[in-house]
Amino acid sequence: MLTLSVDTSEGRRRFGVLADSWKDLTPVLREFDRYKRGKIDELFASGGNGQWPERSERSEQRGWAQAIDRATAAPTKLRRKLLREFSRAKKRLHAAEERSVGFADAADSKTMKSRRNAVARRYFVLKEFERQVGGGTLDESKLDVSDRRLMKSVRGLQDRMGRQQGREGKLLGKLPQTIKSDIRNGLLIIDSRWDSPAPLALQDGATVNHGGELEPRPYLYWEPSDVEYLAVLLRERSMLAWAS
Repeated sequence: MLTLSVDTSEGRRRFGVLADSWKDLTPVLREFDRYKRGKIDELFASGGNGQWPERSERSEQRGWAQAIDRATAAPTKLRRKLLREFSRAKKRLHAAEERSVGFADAADSKTMKSRRNAVARRYFVLKEFERQVGGGTLDESKLDVSDRRLMKSVRGLQDRMGRQQGREGKLLGKLPQTIKSDIRNGLLIIDSRWDSPAPLALQDGATVNHGGELEPRPYLYWEPSDVEYLAVLLRERSMLAWAS
């Protein structure tokens, strides 16, 4: 039996877990992680669920203006991503061609054909994206429908564009996307991996701009319902021996 401890603002909660090793607990922690990350996403999407201090009218207007500017810049950022993908495909092909110099069989190998196809596919996707941004629509008659990867990439352009605009247009910037999870040896860590003071300032508050105070807007914390949900997950798997 293992003892799982949870430190909350109301004190430490402990669970007796019927498991031979922490590895047996990993599926439970993964499911709890999905649950908790969903709650954090909802918190950011709602602007704090009514729990965070209200933004001033000036701050709100400035935030929306910045969000609109970032969303407008989304096509440029996505084009850069597509260019990087095209460039990587060309570099992989070039490296394979250098290794195959002097070997006729290697030059016609399955790997070489695959990398040539990858370059052609990345180039087509990039040009199709540029055409769509310019006001064009997808003309599937020009596609090789037998190439499923190409079809999937081209048809997914609009979705990628929507996701990019959503990320760039959020009032709180990119901070929600910096939150990552690690599960190691029975320990679940959910934290921001952004190398910036912004996550800590948002969580705990800070002094900014000539002594102005930024009120805390916490987003990483335990709630009583979290502890209850963890207990439910353990009970469902017949792993909960006792709780205190």
